[in-house]
Amino acid sequence: GYRVDGVGEFGTAGVVVRSTGGRPLENVTVRNVTVTDWDDGIRYIGVVDGAIVSTTTENNRVGLSLLDARDNRIADNVVHENRLRGISLFESSTNNTVVNNTATDNALFGIHLVEGGVRNNTLVDNTASNNEFGIVLIDAHDNLVVDNSADENRIAGIWLSAARDNQLTRNTVSNRFYGIFLADRSNENVVADNEAVSNAVGIRLRSSDENRIVNNSVRDSSDNAILLISSDDNVVTGNVGSDNARGVTLIRTTGNSVVNNTVSG
Repeated sequence: GYRVDGVGEFGTAGVVVRSTGGRPLENVTVRNVTVTDWDDGIRYIGVVDGAIVSTTTENNRVGLSLLDARDNRIADNVVHENRLRGISLFESSTNNTVVNNTATDNALFGIHLVEGGVRNNTLVDNTASNNEFGIVLIDAHDNLVVDNSADENRIAGIWLSAARDNQLTRNTVSNRFYGIFLADRSNENVVADNEAVSNAVGIRLRSSDENRIVNNSVRDSSDNAILLISSDDNVVTGNVGSDNARGVTLIRTTGNSVVNNTVSG
């Protein structure tokens, strides 16, 4: 029930939960605090089976950050107006559940997973809005992004860069430019059963191969429903929608299977 308030100095954190002596710190919960004006609002390092629940982090550089943390539950938090990112998972952060959080008005990313060791995390029922990018996976693999809402972000709702073998399922995206954007060798991902409404491009792939884009609903795209650029050997099938300026567009691509789509345009 308290506010932990700082002065915005680089390298500081409002609440730190950190392992020492090479052993993980287990079963620590931070709950029901407001953390403002730090570099990191709440920082977990080497923590196992912990939780961050019902906190508010705002006006920090990063709201919540997990480094080398596993099997934690990040639930029901509000991350708002942070100067860089709302929620970030780094290094070997695995098997964490990020559920029912609200990430709004952060300057760059709402929810952010980065580095090859960030695997097998589940992002479910989160809202990411009015950020530069809503939900971002950079070089993060084997994660599940399901039933999230990413809307009114200035560039993209869900953005993958060099991220492989992730599943993006049943998300709702409505953003200024891109609903779901796979880029920079984001290969072998599944993008299925999502709803993309009123984006410039509903689903875009750039330099990303062997993905499955299946059974999505794409409507009211002002440019393209589905756009593939320099992306090969993808499967685009079973997608539906209406009122898109263009349906499926392929530029400099080979080996794609594009069948049974009814995205008008």
